[in-house]
Amino acid sequence: MSKKRLRENSFVEGSLIAYLAIIFTKVMGLLYNIPFYQMIGDEGGFIYSCAYSIYVLFLSVSTSGIPVAISILIGEYNALGKFKSTQRAYRLGRRYVALVSFISFVLIQIFAPALSRFFISGSETGAQLGDLTIAFRVISLCLLIVPFLSVERGYFQGHKFIGVSSVSQIIEQAVRIAFVLFGAYVTLYVLRQSQVSAVYVALFGAAFAALVAWLYVLIKKRSNKDTFHRLSHENINDIDLSDVSLPPVERHPDSASVIAKKLIRYCSTVVIYTISIHIYTVVDMKLLLYGLDKIGYSVVETQTVVGIVSNWAPKIAMITAALPIGMANSIAPHIANSYAKRDLLDVNVKLNQAIGVIFCINLPMTIGLSLFSPTVYNIFYGSSPHGPSVLVMTLLLTMVNSFVNVFSMAAQSMGKGKLVITSTLTGIVINAVCDLPLIFLFHRLGLRPYTGASASSILGQLIVLGILTRALHREVRFSAKPSLQMAKKMSLPIGAMTAGLFLLRWLWPTDGHGRLFQTLQMIIFALAGVVVYLPLAGRTGVIDPLLTHPVAKRLLTYKPIALLLGRRFRSNPIVEKAPQENETTD
Repeated sequence: MSKKRLRENSFVEGSLIAYLAIIFTKVMGLLYNIPFYQMIGDEGGFIYSCAYSIYVLFLSVSTSGIPVAISILIGEYNALGKFKSTQRAYRLGRRYVALVSFISFVLIQIFAPALSRFFISGSETGAQLGDLTIAFRVISLCLLIVPFLSVERGYFQGHKFIGVSSVSQIIEQAVRIAFVLFGAYVTLYVLRQSQVSAVYVALFGAAFAALVAWLYVLIKKRSNKDTFHRLSHENINDIDLSDVSLPPVERHPDSASVIAKKLIRYCSTVVIYTISIHIYTVVDMKLLLYGLDKIGYSVVETQTVVGIVSNWAPKIAMITAALPIGMANSIAPHIANSYAKRDLLDVNVKLNQAIGVIFCINLPMTIGLSLFSPTVYNIFYGSSPHGPSVLVMTLLLTMVNSFVNVFSMAAQSMGKGKLVITSTLTGIVINAVCDLPLIFLFHRLGLRPYTGASASSILGQLIVLGILTRALHREVRFSAKPSLQMAKKMSLPIGAMTAGLFLLRWLWPTDGHGRLFQTLQMIIFALAGVVVYLPLAGRTGVIDPLLTHPVAKRLLTYKPIALLLGRRFRSNPIVEKAPQENETTD
């Protein structure tokens, strides 16, 4: 039996593969959060949120820049036919994470008590300092595993093998959920330990799951050595030396110092960008704690709201955030490849494709979830006076972040690290300055004060988006005209879907039903929205950018699907050519 070979994924195809993997893992995460939240309660949820916020911050130092930097370097070197340089970049990346992840692990172990005091003032009610200190030390174990997993994922993404990286995410999430639920159940109901102990088990489960996923990726890489060797020859032989726009081909690999400088440049940009975002997330939590305390919220209620804002609502919003995350991972090697060849037209095409895909998938989901936010939040976490309003603002913020993430990654792939850092810091400063004033203003206006923090974040991200858009226009003559044309086409399917959902909500209210019955209602409402949206989207050409994968083209041969989406698809300026390979995608 012949072994399946890995196949390179086109940009849109890779984005959708990554999106499906992320959406699958996030849906699994949402479903498991229902019983998990019931097990650990509000106090455990607060400890879990604080521990993860600090872990993600340190993980950003150890990991965030490495997969992206390696992915960009591999895309750039593949465009220039320098395969050996990709191997050197990969080895240097592993050495970097080995050093920095160990240092980060030690720092958390030492400064865990100080970090706990940052979040908790020592009140006799709510979460306690000692509990949070242990949580920080447990979650820091992940820093000894996850960074190495990220390096391997970046290596595959750089070669445009998005499937392996995506499957590893599914494996990691599945193992983590099984470990967390089983471990928490045994801790609470067999060993009769506290809810805080169940949180410790859940945090340790993240490290165990990452280890399993890491082993999978290593096995996959070893079993496909021939594929990478084949690519090394194809990349060199396929370069057209007659194209004067291409840089000169160097058949000898770059020196370790040259690669290290590039790696540091790309990596430092992503690290500073990611750290800035997560530092603000931590500061935002502190400002929210301070602001709600000044307004008169109790300690327990304040901690509950902060847990919702920082952890529980964003987990639901990840349904819409999954696509730009997958797209950002996929766009990096493609933009780096095209920019290295000075193919500015292709860079523009990729950026407009990204905008188009976000529009046709994220926008309808954001609208649907916002319309039924009280019901959706109740299904996952139970009734809450704060959850629905926080969820709506989180969904709006996620929509803006979708464009910011993709544009930031595109700029990083073109070596515009200073631009990304400058725009990000500008947004963070505006966000931080407006945070407390908007919290107090919303309170004065009779609005929920904690939504003022989300409004401040949205304002900051909109300014970042404006800066990035203007800079990309100057650098690659970026024009969003094709995307604006798509936005106009979307008015009909989006308007019809929204009106239909409003009508369904009026005819069949969701209030007064149990969570199981509400889940059934939401499934029916979602299907109804799809039935209204897809035919109109297909006939207006909105979903054309999604039809580049061979599987999608084969589905159109089935009469029911062709009738649903419209038999004839109009040409769209942001559609990418389908890949020519006939090999099986892993």
